Amino acid sequence: MKKILAFFAVLLGVLTVQAATLDDNLKPTQLRVYGGEKPVKAYVFTSFSCPHCTVFHKNILPEIKKMVDEGKLQIIMVEMPYDARAMTGTALARCLPPKQYDKFAEAMFDNQQTWSYAKNPKPIITGYAKLLGMSEGQINSCLSDKKLLATITEQRNNLSNMYGVEGMPSIVVVSDSGRKLLVGTDKETIMSEIQKKIAKK
Repeated sequence: MKKILAFFAVLLGVLTVQAATLDDNLKPTQLRVYGGEKPVKAYVFTSFSCPHCTVFHKNILPEIKKMVDEGKLQIIMVEMPYDARAMTGTALARCLPPKQYDKFAEAMFDNQQTWSYAKNPKPIITGYAKLLGMSEGQINSCLSDKKLLATITEQRNNLSNMYGVEGMPSIVVVSDSGRKLLVGTDKETIMSEIQKKIAKK
């Protein structure tokens, strides 16, 4: 509990500077992308309710993002919600402005044990979105958006079928030389294989 309260204390401190009232019509629903168009792309398949994905987001994704900062890679996040709790989080993540995506994902993964085992997880999950500027009305509108929910499901199914993804977390590194499917949280292997693809671009 202390860890959760400390997280929100820090988050609220950030929000006093960065958060702004959202436009009622603002609904960014596209896949989250890091970096501009690059010859090498990494499709990251993950879910808020996946325990191994928490390890990935904390220990591996930050290292991969460094390659984006270096102009070597583009990352495309593909959320894979297969339960109502993860779908709630995914929908809210899509409705938030892109600059708030990382903060929301951090809240979801840092507190996964809390909301994933709660009898009523919705108020907990929506609470993270409220801290990032969403109103009750915007949250309700987001979660009742059937088109958005269908889009998330279609992207999940289509992209996972296209690249043969069966477990999470998974990364599919795509370049002109082909593609490589990496599953799990072996940081050394993942980083090595991505670097090989970048070297062959």
